[in-house]
Amino acid sequence: MKAWKAAAALGVAAALCVGTPAVLAAGDDPAAGGGQEPPADPPPADPPPDEPPPDEPPPDEPGVDEAVAAEEARKKEEARIREVVSAFEKSMKKGDVDQQMKAITDISTTKHPLVAKALIPWIQPTVEESVRDLAIEAAKSQESQDVAAAAYSLFEKNAKNLKFARKMIGIMGRSKDAKQVAKLRGIVKKPEYDLDLQREAVIALGLIGHRDAIPDLIRMCREFENPHIPPKEVPRKNALQQSVEEALDRITGTHMPSAKAWETWWRDNEKTFQKGDGQAPK
Repeated sequence: MKAWKAAAALGVAAALCVGTPAVLAAGDDPAAGGGQEPPADPPPADPPPDEPPPDEPPPDEPGVDEAVAAEEARKKEEARIREVVSAFEKSMKKGDVDQQMKAITDISTTKHPLVAKALIPWIQPTVEESVRDLAIEAAKSQESQDVAAAAYSLFEKNAKNLKFARKMIGIMGRSKDAKQVAKLRGIVKKPEYDLDLQREAVIALGLIGHRDAIPDLIRMCREFENPHIPPKEVPRKNALQQSVEEALDRITGTHMPSAKAWETWWRDNEKTFQKGDGQAPK
């Protein structure tokens, strides 16, 4: 009986061995009856090709001093203007009236202090009238302080020549030069000046557009609104009132219906209007 149990146990063990695959140790040959070899690790991937370095910007050009370049350009332009002025002066000195007027027309397209100064001799009262009048218009377009100063000097010397004096005041107004405001206010205030000249001076104040003219103009508005204005002042009122109102509108960029309204506006705006700006508005 014991022999039979031992034989049965051996048979079961043999059956189990046949149904279970053997595990190969590392290095066992699969052809010798063991299991399959595990897959080998894949070969390492080739490294990516080196990227070319980015293009480097070209080296900076040698630095150019902008101030030096600007100065060089200014000198070239001034040299060109001097040639223009020289040609103008030759034409004016040697040419007839037609040639002179052509020379003035040609140079008037150039705005420069040298051109402005070159025109001053040709706005004198002794110059032939058609040439002078054209030179005066050219001088106005220069908006030059030098021309304005020369015009005031000529005005003072020729105030009795009303036609010429008015044109000199016109040059002062077109100059936009704040330095002319006090001179023009003086013309308006002095009773010895003709009313046409005073009106021209008021218009010039409006063209310059500076705050210093405002108090005088408001005061004149108040005088002209006086229902009891002296009879001797009526011609002045008739000559100047409209120009005074237009000058105030132009300088301030606003409109008020009365002297009282202007006085209120000035009280509200005197401390700030055009403050910090030494020049008249354009």
